[in-house]
Amino acid sequence: MARHEASPRIRPARLALSTIAAFLAVVAPSRADDEAVTVESLLKRMADTRWLASPVAEGERTVQFSSYDRATKLVDGKIVNPFANGDAGHYLRVEGEGDRKEYVLAESQGPGYVSRIWSANPDGNLRIYIDGNATPVLAGPFQAITEGKVAPFTAPFGHNASMGRNLYFPFPFARSIKISTTKGDQYFQVAVTTFAPGTRVESYSPEVLRRASPVMEEVREALLNPAMGRPADGGGWQYRGVVELPPGGEDELLAMPLAGSIRSMTAKVNGEDVDEALAKTLLTITFDGAEAPQVAVPLGEFFGSGPGLNPFQSAVHTVAKDGTLTARWYMPFHKSMQARLKSYATRPARVAITAFGDNDEPPAGTLTFHARWRQQDDIATKGGDGTMDWPSLRVSGAPGRFVGLLLDIYNPVKAWWGEGDEKIYVDGESFPSTIGTGTEDYFGYAWCNPELYMNPFHAQTRCDGPGNKGNSSEIRYQVLDAVPFHSSVAFDIELWHWAAVKVQYATLAFAYAGDGAKVEPGVPDLSARKLHAKPPIFREAGVLEGETLKVLSKTAGDISNQPMTGFSDGWSGDDQLWWRPAEAGARLELEIPVEKAGTYALSAAFTKACDYGIFELTLDGKPLREIDLYAAKPNVLHTGAVPLGTAALEPGNHVLAAKAAGKNAASVGYMLGLDWVKLTPAGN
Repeated sequence: MARHEASPRIRPARLALSTIAAFLAVVAPSRADDEAVTVESLLKRMADTRWLASPVAEGERTVQFSSYDRATKLVDGKIVNPFANGDAGHYLRVEGEGDRKEYVLAESQGPGYVSRIWSANPDGNLRIYIDGNATPVLAGPFQAITEGKVAPFTAPFGHNASMGRNLYFPFPFARSIKISTTKGDQYFQVAVTTFAPGTRVESYSPEVLRRASPVMEEVREALLNPAMGRPADGGGWQYRGVVELPPGGEDELLAMPLAGSIRSMTAKVNGEDVDEALAKTLLTITFDGAEAPQVAVPLGEFFGSGPGLNPFQSAVHTVAKDGTLTARWYMPFHKSMQARLKSYATRPARVAITAFGDNDEPPAGTLTFHARWRQQDDIATKGGDGTMDWPSLRVSGAPGRFVGLLLDIYNPVKAWWGEGDEKIYVDGESFPSTIGTGTEDYFGYAWCNPELYMNPFHAQTRCDGPGNKGNSSEIRYQVLDAVPFHSSVAFDIELWHWAAVKVQYATLAFAYAGDGAKVEPGVPDLSARKLHAKPPIFREAGVLEGETLKVLSKTAGDISNQPMTGFSDGWSGDDQLWWRPAEAGARLELEIPVEKAGTYALSAAFTKACDYGIFELTLDGKPLREIDLYAAKPNVLHTGAVPLGTAALEPGNHVLAAKAAGKNAASVGYMLGLDWVKLTPAGN
C-alpha cells in the first residue's frame, strides 16, 4: 500500500534553486505577432522541456534532410524498395566544379531554424549560407565542428558519440538556409523546422552568436548539470511517498485533484530483484480524468533505463549509480492527475518517489504528455534485409509533437541488428518527411559501435556484447528538433538485421498531444515480458589482463582501455590496453608482478589492425622478440597466444617494454593493443 510522506497540495517554503531556474522560461513557437525567434530563444528551448507542451503554431513543421537511399521512393502512391540500404552520398545536388565543388546537404525556405546536424563520416568544410547570401555565416572543418573541437560549438553542442558526430545548435533564418560540404560520400542527417510566412525570425550571424554567448554558456551549464533548476521556479509543490508492491499488487503512487504540472519525478526501487521490478512494474499516469492513461510504460523505461539499472545522464533522464532514477519531462494537467503502479513481478518491491511541480493552471491549449510502450518477442529477422516497419507510435485526431524514442533489443548474436531507418509520417503524408540512414544514426552514434556514450539529447545506455550481442538500449530526445503535427503522426523504424535470427524488440515513444488525441499502442501487458541476462564475459585463465597492468612510463602516445566487444569474443574481459604512439621510436613500460621465483614461459595476446605498428619487446631490458601487428583493413584480429620466450625471474615486479620499431609498409599507424600477458612455470 502507499504511504504518503507529504501532501502534494502543500506549498512549501520557496525552494532553493540555481541561477539557471530564473533564467529558463517557456518559449512557445513564435507567431507573426510574437517576439522574434532568436538564437537565444532557441537555446533556451534546449534546456527546458516546458516549451514542448505549448500549442503547435499554424505552419510549424520539421523535416529531415538525409543521405537515405533514393531507391526508396513513392511510385503511384506506393513506397517501393522500402528497405533500400545504400544510405551514403545522396545529396540535394552538387554545385560548382573542381576546387569549388559543394555537396548540398540541406536547403529550406524560411522562416525557420536548423537544430541538428549529424554525420558518420564528416569530411571537407561545412558551410552554412543564410538568406541567400553568397558568403557563408559558418565555414569550417565538418569533422572538427561536429566533434566539438571548434569554439564555441564545444560539448555538449558538438560532440563525438561512439563515432557519430553531432552538432545540436540552433541556426535560425528569416528567408532561407543552405548547408553544404566540400567533399562527398557522407552519411548525414539535418533537421530543419520552419514556421508560417510572416513569423519574425532573427537570422543567425557571427555577430548574433557573439551577443548570444552569455545565454549559450548558461544553457551549456544547464545541459551538463541537468538536475539544476528542475523543481518549480521559486515555489510550487513537493511530494514524497512510498509504495509497497507485493507480486501482482497495484497501488496509487501519486494523485493531484487540481490543476498544475509535474516538473520532475525521482524514484528509488528496492527489493529482492530490482531488475525484474523495473521491467515488470507498469507505471500509468492519467491526466484530467481521461478514459485511458496517457502514460503506460514499464517503470524502468519511463526513467530512461532499459532492462536493468544502466547509469547515465541526459537533459531529461538521470540514472545514478546508486539506483536513483530521475525524469524531467514537463507534464501539465488542467483538472487532475493520478499515477499508479501495477506489479507483474514475482517478488515484492518498494518504490519511493519524490516529485516536484507547479500549482498554476496551464494555459488553454497546452498539450498533454504521452508515453507508450510496445514489445514483441521472437521476431524472425531475414538476414541481410529488412524484416518490418516497427510501428512505435500512432497519434491522430489532435495536434502535438513527437519528442523522443527509447529502443530496447535483445539480440542473440554478435551481428549488427540496426541497419533499419526511422520513418516519420506527418499529417497523413504518403512519403515520410523524416527518413533516416540507420538505427544507430537516428540515436546519434555510428558504425554499429558497441561503446556506451551519453550526451544531453541521446545515449547508448547498454550494449552487453561481445559485438552487438545481448541487450542493447538506446534513447534520443527530440527537444529543439521536436516533430510537430497538426492532425496525426506515425513513427516507424525498420527492423533490419544482418543475421537471420529471432530477437526481442521494444520501443517507448514520447509525445505531446492535444485534447481528443487517439494514441497507440495501448496499455501493455507486462506479465509475459521476458528478461535476458547479460551474456557471460570470456576471460582467459591465468593471465594478467593488459588493461589492468600498471604503466611505469611512456615516451609518447595516449593510453586507455578500449572495449573490444565490437570485433569478436576473442578478447579476454572484452577489453585491451590501447597505446597510440604517432611515430617510430616511442617506448612503453609496463609492470609485470611475479609471486614466486622460477623459470617461466612468457606469452601474450595482441590485436592486429590496419593502423597498428611493429614492436620490439623486452623484459627487464633483455630482448624477447619483434612482432608486426598489421592486418589489412577492415580486419581487426586477435592474435591468440604469441610465444615471447623463457626467462628466469625472481619474486617482485619486472618490466615489460614495447618499442615502436616502425610499421608495415601497408599500415597507416603505430598503435599497439595488448589483451593479456601470461607467465607459465616452465615444464607445465
